[in-house]
Amino acid sequence: MLSALSLKINTLRALALLAVVFVFMAGCSEKLQTEAKEQKPSKTIVVAEAGHALQDEGIQWYQGSVAAAFADAKAQSKPVLLYWGAEWCPPCAQLKATIFKQQDFIAKTRLFVPVYLDGDEPNAQAQGETFGVRGYPTLIVLSPDGLELTRIPGGLELDRYAKVLDLTLRDVRPVKASFEAVVAGQSVNADDFRLLAYYSWGQDNQRVLSEHQNSEAFEQLYRACPGDMAEVKIRLYLIYLQMRIADLEENEHLPMDVQQSALAQLDVLLAQPSLVRSNLDFLFYELESTIAALADVESEDLPKRWLAAVQAQADNEKLSLMERLGPLNVEVGVERLLNNEISPALKNKIQTRLAWADNMIHNDYERQSVVNMSWGILSDAGMDAEGEALLTAAMAKSSSPYYFMVDIADVAQRAGRSEEAIAWLARAYSESEGPATRVQWGVMYVMGLVEMTPGDSTEIKTKTLKVLSELKSGDDYYQRNFSKMMSMSQALLKWSEAGQHRDVIDALRANRDERCERLESGSEAKSNCLAFLSKGLGSA
Repeated sequence: MLSALSLKINTLRALALLAVVFVFMAGCSEKLQTEAKEQKPSKTIVVAEAGHALQDEGIQWYQGSVAAAFADAKAQSKPVLLYWGAEWCPPCAQLKATIFKQQDFIAKTRLFVPVYLDGDEPNAQAQGETFGVRGYPTLIVLSPDGLELTRIPGGLELDRYAKVLDLTLRDVRPVKASFEAVVAGQSVNADDFRLLAYYSWGQDNQRVLSEHQNSEAFEQLYRACPGDMAEVKIRLYLIYLQMRIADLEENEHLPMDVQQSALAQLDVLLAQPSLVRSNLDFLFYELESTIAALADVESEDLPKRWLAAVQAQADNEKLSLMERLGPLNVEVGVERLLNNEISPALKNKIQTRLAWADNMIHNDYERQSVVNMSWGILSDAGMDAEGEALLTAAMAKSSSPYYFMVDIADVAQRAGRSEEAIAWLARAYSESEGPATRVQWGVMYVMGLVEMTPGDSTEIKTKTLKVLSELKSGDDYYQRNFSKMMSMSQALLKWSEAGQHRDVIDALRANRDERCERLESGSEAKSNCLAFLSKGLGSA
């Protein structure tokens, strides 16, 4: 399976929905659009140093530069709410279709200086380095002095976002300080625990966690949390549990005492609808990994109870349209666990439910997120033909159709239609918009060529040089751009590891050196530039 496509398909659809995912890859990027209710939103934006403004009746995003926003925040003694997002990303569209239209959330943003940082604007990737963002979307609350208070995950109940903003408006310490205090055995207050529970750990990027910290720290958080904070305590436990599972080797189970404890905690969670609603981001997506880790204690009963608990939320109108498809994702997982295949009855149910969701779509933002979720369900259920039809129909209506072209390329490749898959990747790259977006789609195209047409060294060289030409200045050699370039570097080095394409690699290195020479000596940008095709350096 093509690694570039797999990254895009299997992680983007759930990226912003999982509040406690620890292995996490890039999400989206989004040109600023108005939040008007028409089918295809307009794109009128004031931009300066990657600062943006959405001019409508909703959130009043700051007009001007990021630096100016912090200056104004100091003058007004307001914290800064930074949103890092972009146009083609379904999780970003999900936020726009739901949270950014909630009046309570909009009202709360007026107590902040809200800043939109678009990943495709000039200097955006360098700015992203400053704030340590990894994937789109990321929501960060910072003090006027630039001290990070918290990162807000996706996948929360709609009213939870406003509640988290409320917490940051109180005299609360930054999440990093609270975390370090608990790990050191010190006391923290209830609000500190709430922020720790609803922090976006999957997007931490070593802002709070060091690379050496492991699940033991999260066990401390859970155990230190007061017993009368049931909702917070169970959420902290689920974070700990996911960390333990993420540390396992393939086919390894958790220790028996941890399995028994996890089973007991899950029993408590599944028996209380309020706790289920507070942790749907876990329940919708973590069934199979959790059951595999509890193989010595679980039975058919746990998957069935898990499914029953989430199915009770299928008609919950407080959930977004996309989230109401979550129970279907769990049902697919249960059938794979218990029967090793998807029954015709469930396939019919999937088609009926997805048709219902399609008819319920109100705007382009909602379409992007719902189609992405629907495609994920169809793919997991092995319904590629239905998925391809869904994606083809979505392309005709989407404001960023190139996003779905990569999924169609994946279907074509799995069906053995390599020439068609390459054509879709080429078209997706050609039609992609925005500097950072073009780098990412170009990298996927080159990686597709390397995997499916490894003998066409001329085309691989030509298209790699084309992607490299997308990097116009030193500001482009950071964050997502750097990560994607290093992924492409790793694929090319592997492609020529026996020296069979040394002439191509040498030509690409010569081009690299020429580009890097123009960058400031000793700068991080130059170092990042020179890392491309350097042996011994893996992908970022």
